[in-house]
Amino acid sequence: MLKSSITSFVTMGIINADIAKNDNDLGFQWKGDKNLNTYENMFEKPLLARSKDEYSMKSAGWMGRLNCPEYLREIEKHLLKEEERASHFL
Repeated sequence: MLKSSITSFVTMGIINADIAKNDNDLGFQWKGDKNLNTYENMFEKPLLARSKDEYSMKSAGWMGRLNCPEYLREIEKHLLKEEERASHFL
């Protein structure tokens, strides 16, 4: 559902689109103009702001109860989860 929403925001920003065959015959390539203001303003900025707030609160909690190596492991674990989510949703 999230992937479809992201695609919808990006699609709303496509001004004109053309698909052309690559010169090296490896497939097709999208060419065209796009304006991602809708995606950036209605999805990306709010998502980043909320993520910043969420991880700031989590980080404060981790600092209060974990020592340095544990804190770093927790951060690494969450970074890996975010990378997996990005791969899945995008």
